Amino acid sequence: MSSLLMATRPAKNPASFSWAGWKIFPVFLAMVLALALAPARLSAETFYGDDYLMVLIPAYAAGYSYYKERQFNGILRLGLSLGTTQLASEGLKRITNKKRPNWKEGDAKRSFPSGHAAAAFSGAMFLHARYSFKEAAVPYLLAAWTAYGRVARDKHHVEDVIGSAALSGLFTFVFVRPYEPSSDDLEMPANLIEERRKFQMVPQFYFDRGDLAATFGFDF
Repeated sequence: MSSLLMATRPAKNPASFSWAGWKIFPVFLAMVLALALAPARLSAETFYGDDYLMVLIPAYAAGYSYYKERQFNGILRLGLSLGTTQLASEGLKRITNKKRPNWKEGDAKRSFPSGHAAAAFSGAMFLHARYSFKEAAVPYLLAAWTAYGRVARDKHHVEDVIGSAALSGLFTFVFVRPYEPSSDDLEMPANLIEERRKFQMVPQFYFDRGDLAATFGFDF
């Protein structure tokens, strides 16, 4: 039997996510050190972008997921992890009833955890868990900067944003799974490699992540 194959690609190994992986430890350590060294009070006019990054990081994660998969499975998992993280965050704020660093008489006591940091880390951790650390490296740094901004602006205590990261990690672990490319997208159709006793040419057309491709097989 002989075969001529065109337009085939090897499937990639699915990304893995390890909570004890050495790659994530330096990022977490850098975040903790940055927060520990943050000044107690900075000018209220200083711009850190935390109000924007809490939206932009998950939005980027959603856009990247669709670009990578050409479907909404990843976005659905992101929505579940992000949504449950935010619900849990709001619930804990009311249960703990902790004062913010800039709390004044009459203000709500909702310091723990930080919703901003939770949203930012949900987006970064989704990219890590779904794809790889490489895709999440920059979002991790931006999420750490978001957490830094919340502390630097006197909106939260250090432990508030660390707790937010842990909360995001918990729901990411529950809802997000590594992306496994579909065999229909990346592998040659099975009927082109089956051994045949008679000669045949079978054209196959399929979609490979949005691009029309074709394969031709000759078996005899």
